[in-house]
Amino acid sequence: MHVSSPFRVAVIGAGPSGLVTLKYLKSASTPERPIEVKVFESESKVGGTFRYRAYENAELVSSRQLTAFTDFRIPTKTGDHVSLPAYCQYLEDYATHFELWDHISFDTTVVKIRRGPGGVGHVVHYVKKPSMARTDSGLEREGNGDARANAEHEERYACDAVAICSGLHVEPNIPQIPGIEQFYQNGGKSIHSSEYKTRSQVAGKKVLVLGCGETGMDVSYESIQAGATEVTMCHRNGFLSFPKVLNDFDVFGVTFDGQLPIDGIITNLFENAYIHPWVKLRPLSLWTIITQILNQKGTQAGCSQWVGELPANRLGRAYTFLNKSTKAMPYINRPFKKPYPTESIARYHDPPEAQNDSRIIYLRSFPERFDEDGKVVFMKSERKEAKMWEGRECKPDLVVFATGYRQGFGILEEGVYGTAEEADVRGVWKTGDESVAFIGFVRPGVGAIPPISEMQAMLWTLKLLNRLPPLPEATHYHLLHSPTSRIQYGVDYSSYVYQLATDMEATPSPLQLLRLYGFKVALSYCMGAAFPAYFRLVGPWMWEGAQELARGELWDTIRRRGPVGNLMMGVIPILFYGVVNSLCYLVEIVYNAGMGVVGGGKEKMGKMDGLKKTM
Repeated sequence: MHVSSPFRVAVIGAGPSGLVTLKYLKSASTPERPIEVKVFESESKVGGTFRYRAYENAELVSSRQLTAFTDFRIPTKTGDHVSLPAYCQYLEDYATHFELWDHISFDTTVVKIRRGPGGVGHVVHYVKKPSMARTDSGLEREGNGDARANAEHEERYACDAVAICSGLHVEPNIPQIPGIEQFYQNGGKSIHSSEYKTRSQVAGKKVLVLGCGETGMDVSYESIQAGATEVTMCHRNGFLSFPKVLNDFDVFGVTFDGQLPIDGIITNLFENAYIHPWVKLRPLSLWTIITQILNQKGTQAGCSQWVGELPANRLGRAYTFLNKSTKAMPYINRPFKKPYPTESIARYHDPPEAQNDSRIIYLRSFPERFDEDGKVVFMKSERKEAKMWEGRECKPDLVVFATGYRQGFGILEEGVYGTAEEADVRGVWKTGDESVAFIGFVRPGVGAIPPISEMQAMLWTLKLLNRLPPLPEATHYHLLHSPTSRIQYGVDYSSYVYQLATDMEATPSPLQLLRLYGFKVALSYCMGAAFPAYFRLVGPWMWEGAQELARGELWDTIRRRGPVGNLMMGVIPILFYGVVNSLCYLVEIVYNAGMGVVGGGKEKMGKMDGLKKTM
């Protein structure tokens, strides 16, 4: 039998995105079409950001039900939200289960990726650290040394395709603040949040945290708990905070004290599945209603929302990365927290540890500059609480830049390759250059990157195998942003994942599921969230274990909502979107009839392209 030459793929990075990409490429390899995969990892273990930019007491803000890969689940004993060490152990177990270790080259730094001879293929230039030894859990470093300092030992790997899986959170973003040298001259110190590891770094200090994302919230909370003498958190445009777990809140006087991860509450049916193309444009969605609710400046309605300086028409889910780290919320600007009228409808309870705690996290606008004494001069703000803090001196000992990360692709030959932001095909590859993929480089407003990476890996693998049908244009899943926003790669998790599943022809119909698997699986799919396992019930990555997940672990996320939760989060949205979609289809039929299209055949119906169930 003729054996084809292997199709060679280089994967850069052994975090969750790199591992899941390796796993799918490996599983797609056959004797008729062998695929050889080599993963290059600069560190000595798997895990990426989750291992090397972690800090004590940190845990995932996405639930284990969502974050786990489809065919290897995170153990129930870890709880809904996994600590970072436990998640890294899960990744090691994943690599062992699918026999990935032999494909990973640890302590190996990629210094450049160039096109192959004649522009065909790619050549990965890399250097290895001096001494390594094989262990049961992968390659561990024995020796020391900087790989870049050993450029004379540079090696090369020629391949047909490259997957960049190095992650969004690698290169720290540190904004320039005028006068910060004065702060240093007065004895001040600074670190980026990637350098924060333990409470001892902030204990007994006046801490200024720049940024109010999830890491900024965590560091502010940890500073309070560590005994920092003062904690100030700064924001540019505010934030919207919502707890990663719905618990301890009242709705119409009824107390809910369960544990329900919020990333499992959005339903599939009519919000993602079987929606009219017009609805994808979102002019008639619940997003508009939610935005109006959130436009109450400084409100604490719901679960402690905190709106910033953005104009009223720039607030809401469509524009925002929801902040699910809420441990700091009870301490923020405590003197200004007052009851709101909406609390008679819904009220969230602070955790017991914070109810009798008088410590404060001061919320201020971003620094405009540091003065000659190392004091902070804050940007002007119209917020009431900001004005109340005017005149209060802030001279920190430590500045923590919780200002995120920037994308860097210095290893790619400049002028030859694009970047992740130029990957116009679902954010994975650039049109005409599908041999280079960027896996894990979109950021969900609510959700998690690992399950997105799994869906992207499935999509890209099919593309390499020439098994992907032509993809229609789609941009509805992008979060909205201003042209000057630093982050231009936000997506709505559910819409994006469902689009990828549609691209792969892996979106089942309820009737199809009813016929194949029975009522419970069909109902689980309709009422459940966009978990990737649902998209392995049918299609090219169909997997027999998916039906058991739908009946078991994923059904449990629906059951735990309870009757009231399923009414509010399931039935009402399904009815709302069902009516909206039905009206859109009805209007389109009437419009087509008026234009003389109805009865004119499929070719004429294609003018509106409205009756296709694309979602």
